[in-house]
Amino acid sequence: MGYSKQTTELTPYDSDRCQGMLLVESSVDQLAPEHPPARSSNGLLPHLEAFGSLLWNSENAGPVWLVVVGLFFVLVSVDLLPLLFLVQSGRRG
Repeated sequence: MGYSKQTTELTPYDSDRCQGMLLVESSVDQLAPEHPPARSSNGLLPHLEAFGSLLWNSENAGPVWLVVVGLFFVLVSVDLLPLLFLVQSGRRG
């Protein structure tokens, strides 16, 4: 149906494109570090962890524990509230 013969020769455009892709790949390989840094100390998470350990190890650890437990129960009750309304309404399905 008018198909051309398959050939293994590359057109100049395809050859240049392949060479460009190989050059980009080799450049990326050279730029990427072999071993990523373990952990940055400049981000938000290390600061939050340090703040949390400061709170838990301070003299106010008791009230902090009560606040954490209180927040836990508030979040659990918010999650269960729709289920309780469904059960109380008597609807099924």
